[in-house]
Amino acid sequence: MSNININVDIFSSGGIASARKSLERLIDRVQKMETELPKALAEYGMNAATVRFSSAVYDILLSGAWSTPDIRVSAEQTADGWAVVANGREVCFIEFGAGVYYNGGNSSYLGERPKEIVGIGEYGQGKGKRDMWVFYDESDDKAWTHGTPANNVLYYTAQDMKARIEEEARRILTS
Repeated sequence: MSNININVDIFSSGGIASARKSLERLIDRVQKMETELPKALAEYGMNAATVRFSSAVYDILLSGAWSTPDIRVSAEQTADGWAVVANGREVCFIEFGAGVYYNGGNSSYLGERPKEIVGIGEYGQGKGKRDMWVFYDESDDKAWTHGTPANNVLYYTAQDMKARIEEEARRILTS
């Protein structure tokens, strides 16, 4: 935090000018923080989520080879600031989990599951209530799966971003 130094003789023209300059410097630093901190945190979150998604457990066997999810993570400016956005058809399966094999009868997701995300074993005609099931992918090939454990990628990324706020704020203020 910055100190505001005000001349002892504040009512003189020099004292008022000094106080004004101190306030202007403080306002500049606050404005810099307002613009740079959200962007820096979103970029950090984008990188952290990308690494987590690339190393997440994802159990799909396609035509004899394990599937690699196609997920793209970005930091995007919004009307209210910045957001970490993950796109790809596997995002929800990896984040919230699918199937009882890895998740038991309950979700092992640590955060609050959105109401639009069905419970473990309910998606795909309820096949996830079995230990293993088959479905046909977009190429009409058979895909075998045990489902996917809840990897909590974005949940953990958000926790990391919260823990990093002070460090990023200091970095921005000293740059």
